[in-house]
Amino acid sequence: MLAMHATGPRVFNVGTGVETAVNDVFDHLKRLVCSSVSPEHGPAKPGEQRRSVLNVDRIARQLDWQPRTALADGLVRTVASFASGIEVTGRSFEA
Repeated sequence: MLAMHATGPRVFNVGTGVETAVNDVFDHLKRLVCSSVSPEHGPAKPGEQRRSVLNVDRIARQLDWQPRTALADGLVRTVASFASGIEVTGRSFEA
């Protein structure tokens, strides 16, 4: 909602500002859904993303916004949202 009232560019990166490996995100999600799936690694493709970090300077400067949720906590909330209170593989995901 804050972005609606921003002056200047209104495209913002929203993230933690902390670099995270794609494999780490996979591992977090695997634990959250109690999965035994193993990652499948193949040869790297040109331009393939191996890690991610978003620069949140613009949103901090223009909207006085700072990340308040750590990646692990955000993934818990995301999985809970998708699960909608349904028990998945023996584990309830109430936010």
